[in-house]
Amino acid sequence: MKLEECKIGMKVKCTTGMYGDVDKGKVYKIKTIKNEAINLLGFEGINCGYPAFLPKFFESVNKFEVGDEVIWHNYKVKIWGIRYDDEVNMYEYAIEDNKDNCGRTIVFEGELSPLKKPDELEVGDNFISVDGIEHVVYGKKYSENDEAMFYLAKSVASGYIYLVDEFGVDEILYD
Repeated sequence: MKLEECKIGMKVKCTTGMYGDVDKGKVYKIKTIKNEAINLLGFEGINCGYPAFLPKFFESVNKFEVGDEVIWHNYKVKIWGIRYDDEVNMYEYAIEDNKDNCGRTIVFEGELSPLKKPDELEVGDNFISVDGIEHVVYGKKYSENDEAMFYLAKSVASGYIYLVDEFGVDEILYD
């Protein structure tokens, strides 16, 4: 990454393993930026007394990327733009919700959540099973033998109780 892309408060990840006090793959928050003959960065939690890290060995860390589908206020939305806001030291995401014609809006990273995976459902979540039936989760338990999450789920239409494993979850409902 280039120094011009670096902002105080931005989260970055180290891309090299040979770099003193920082570890490859670990995320750091920029605390200081030194723009002189040699452009250097300083990070929160690393006290070497001065900015000592070259920006070229780091990459920006966004929680989400353009094109990702995420959850915003219990709605599934799609990210179509990202920018770093210098005034509040946070990423802003441009999102689009086609379902309710809400259009597009700008939100901060903290307002967004990743989509749940089939093995991450909680009691009260709704999903459609592979056979097309909508269910509500009433309980869950991980099976060591099957190496899968199982859900005790009630059919919305019939009221029957089913045991559905994570592989039987076709679509997770969010609204």
